Amino acid sequence: MAENIFGKKVYILNPSYQMKQEILAHLRDMEYETYIIENFRNAKNILRHNPESIVYINVDSQLTLYAWYCFILSLKKDPILSDVIVGILSNNTETGVQALFMNNEEVGELAGGIISTKTDNIAVAVAVADVLAMHNAKGRRQYVRANCLSDKTATVLWTVDNMLYQVKMVDISSVGSALMVPVKYQNILQEKSVIRNATFRLGIKQVTISFVVYAVHQKEGNLLVITLFLPETPTSTKAVIKDYVYETLQNQMLIQINGEPMDRTDYNAQAKLFQERLSAEQEARRAEEKDKGAKEKANA
Repeated sequence: MAENIFGKKVYILNPSYQMKQEILAHLRDMEYETYIIENFRNAKNILRHNPESIVYINVDSQLTLYAWYCFILSLKKDPILSDVIVGILSNNTETGVQALFMNNEEVGELAGGIISTKTDNIAVAVAVADVLAMHNAKGRRQYVRANCLSDKTATVLWTVDNMLYQVKMVDISSVGSALMVPVKYQNILQEKSVIRNATFRLGIKQVTISFVVYAVHQKEGNLLVITLFLPETPTSTKAVIKDYVYETLQNQMLIQINGEPMDRTDYNAQAKLFQERLSAEQEARRAEEKDKGAKEKANA
């Protein structure tokens, strides 16, 4: 099996407001590459671009529980999506969800687990993170980074000896950035050199960061300069960077499926048929048990 270098993308499908504010935020603080899928009708398109990913589904809204069952079953039956790791988030795990999904041969094992959201959100995030760690969701990456090449605003400016320098940002994480630098700047940006109070433009925001040059590589007639932010970088600055990273990743996810047809499957109609089938099976079992009881009584 090939080594999982880049880890797995983690999607939260149909998250509540509280899940976004606390569970997702906590996972991002732990440097998991997480995304939000608001509408289940976009989920399959997104997952098809990343079939080796992990998706947690909040089954308490948007569809009925039985409709979510049919949706998850459709993932399992899809030849492209069958390897997606599925987990469930619900406030109703002790009754309906457990009864429907546990030991269910049709839908199979839910490798992401069934996690109750009745407890506090941090405990939920920790439970999810434990499963993500088990599936090596981080791979060899320590920090999530966003590619900035399509963002024309993503630039870095600094001044040396009253000379203003401006270069393009290639990517960025909460601990460092890669810059595309003209060869003529090679004397300024050498390995171990320190640039103080550079301005990083991130969308509509900008932050001031001091960094050290970690490595310099030749690339396509330019220099690819790998930087590390100095340890004194404020937590508030790192928070701005993380917001930019995840906003960029989220936008790139949506661009990826732009123009693709949405999932128009009527899972509620499927759920109705599924429930009718369950009722018929239960009725057949009751009739069988009644008949068995009558025969045993007659033979007594």
